Amino acid sequence: DDAGITRDERRACVQGHVATRESALIAGWTTFNTAMTAAYTARKTALNDAWGKTDATERKNAVKAAWNAFKAAKKVAVRGWNDTRKNAWKTFRTNVKACKAGSETTVEAAGEISDGL
Repeated sequence: DDAGITRDERRACVQGHVATRESALIAGWTTFNTAMTAAYTARKTALNDAWGKTDATERKNAVKAAWNAFKAAKKVAVRGWNDTRKNAWKTFRTNVKACKAGSETTVEAAGEISDGL
């Protein structure tokens, strides 16, 4: 054992960091979900209002504006999720090294998968 750290202590250390990482991912996903729900709700309202317009030019502009606003909101939400995901994994990897858990195999065995959008 390195520096007097037992395997059980290493496992417990990694286990705690897995829980922290997963909590960060859950919080990030909740934020993403909330942002996307708001984007869809705003799009629904804006499209409904747009299609209520009698002037064709105004309607066309309003529909386009609704879609552009949705795309912008979605982009921000996806970027936020991706940043959260990357930061959670980066922090996890750093913390696992501090546990002296050893090889990349340990990080992979702790459950790393590609979960990007």
